[in-house]
Amino acid sequence: MDAVLPLAARDVPRAQILLASLRRRFEGLGTLFVVAPSAHLDEVERGLGGSEGLRLEFLSDDVVVPEFAVLPGIRGWYKQQLIKLAIAERVASPFYVTLDADVVLTRGVSPERLCPNSRAPCFVIEADLHPGWYARTARLIERPLRQKGIVHNVTPAVLAKAGVGFLIDHFEERWKERRWARGARAWRQRWAHLRFRGRAELAGWRLFLAAGMHWTEYALYYSFLEAYDLFDRFHERVTTCVYDVDRSVWKAGARSFDEWSPKALFDGEGPPYFVVLQSNTQLPAPLIWEKLAGYL
Repeated sequence: MDAVLPLAARDVPRAQILLASLRRRFEGLGTLFVVAPSAHLDEVERGLGGSEGLRLEFLSDDVVVPEFAVLPGIRGWYKQQLIKLAIAERVASPFYVTLDADVVLTRGVSPERLCPNSRAPCFVIEADLHPGWYARTARLIERPLRQKGIVHNVTPAVLAKAGVGFLIDHFEERWKERRWARGARAWRQRWAHLRFRGRAELAGWRLFLAAGMHWTEYALYYSFLEAYDLFDRFHERVTTCVYDVDRSVWKAGARSFDEWSPKALFDGEGPPYFVVLQSNTQLPAPLIWEKLAGYL
C-alpha cells in the first residue's frame, strides 16, 4: 500500500520520527511519496534519504501539481490538500495512506488490517465542528450533502485510488463544460480557463480545484462519494478511527505534554494505529523523540 507525505524542510525532524515508526510497524508499505516545495526538495532528501527499509520517492510539489507554478497565492496547508488528491494519479495500490509529519504509527499494521474487507475505513465525528468545510464543499460538488453537522476523519486517512479517480473525472468534465463553482470561485475559474486552456502539462480538474480554493480534501472527497452513491464501493463506516482521537496531542492539550504518556498507544493491537502530535503545538522534535524513544 503506497502512501503520501507532503513535507516542508522545517518539518524534517518530525518526519524522521514518522519514518522510524513506519519502518518498524508498517508491514507491506509500498512507495512513500515525499512531496516538497521545489526550493526545499534537496534539504528534505538529505534529511530523509538515508531511511533504510523504506521505499521513498521524492517529488517537487509543482511536478505533482504543475498548476502551483501558474496560480499564485496557494500556500502551505492548501497545497497539501491538493497534493493528497493528485498523488492518486501516481500510486500503484488500490488504496493509499495520507500522512503528515506530525503523525506516528504506534501499532503494527498492514494493508489487510487497514482494509479488512477490501474497503477503506472512514470514521465520522457526530459534531458540527467545521461547518465551513462542508458549506464550501456543497458549493463545489453540485449536489446536496448526504450528511450534515458531522466531520469526517482527517490525516492520517486511507483513500481509494479509484474513488479519487471518480472525483477527478467529475471535475475534469466540469472544467470542459465550464460548469463553474458558485460565488467568487467562479470568476477565478473562468480566468484560469481563459489563461491556461490548451496547456498540455495542466489538468482541467486540478485547475478547477486550485482556482476553486478554499476547500478541504476530506470533506470534499468523502462528501463527493456520498453524494454520488459511490461511498460504499470504496469505504466502510467504522466506530474506531485509524488514529487515536482521544490520546492524540492537539493544540489545546500541548501544555500538559509533560504528563502525557504514550504507553497505551503502543499496547495491544489496533485500531487505532496512529497518533497525531499536532504540529501547531510547536512541540520540538527532540522532546517527542524523548517521549517515544522506548517504542521506536
